[in-house]
Amino acid sequence: MRSLKFKLSRNHLQVIYISFIRPILEYVDTVWDNIPTYLKDKLESIQIEAARIATGATKLCSKTKLYNDTGWVSLSERRSRHKIIKFHEMFHDQAPDYLCSLVPQQLYQVYNYNTRRAFNVQNMNCRTSFYQNSFLPSVIRKWNSLPQDVRCNPSKITLKNYSNRALRKSLHNIILVVEKAKYFTPDSG
Repeated sequence: MRSLKFKLSRNHLQVIYISFIRPILEYVDTVWDNIPTYLKDKLESIQIEAARIATGATKLCSKTKLYNDTGWVSLSERRSRHKIIKFHEMFHDQAPDYLCSLVPQQLYQVYNYNTRRAFNVQNMNCRTSFYQNSFLPSVIRKWNSLPQDVRCNPSKITLKNYSNRALRKSLHNIILVVEKAKYFTPDSG
């Protein structure tokens, strides 16, 4: 992309990144999401560098401004969304049988009494932090934090709409904090 920086427009550079580079970074990302943090940061730096090339920004430009300017989402957020969507398919029997059989039972199927979290999926017991951060245990924690109407709806569109609304809301809150910080001037006394 760097060699095409001065030859192509910004939109063309973004299309090149989204079409050719990002799919390589996201290949089977639901499986390898529990890699060490330094490797996740290296992957994220590739996306940040692509955003800098596409926008013409310098290294001094913040990640938040780059993401707001390009409209992209961080790779970690995309991995999280992909994991939830894959688990949604598994939960609602829209995935192959060998994946659907991995989903633990809901709490109302396990216990004979009513609980407030009857429709939550039973958390998995994990002896190691490596296993706790692997696909199934980590996505079950995220899945149980979703509203019940989103979890129970077999439509992926409902899940994606909820995810997009939540993402827009969090981005809006970040922008408000940044805007307030711009106008904050400490007392010079």
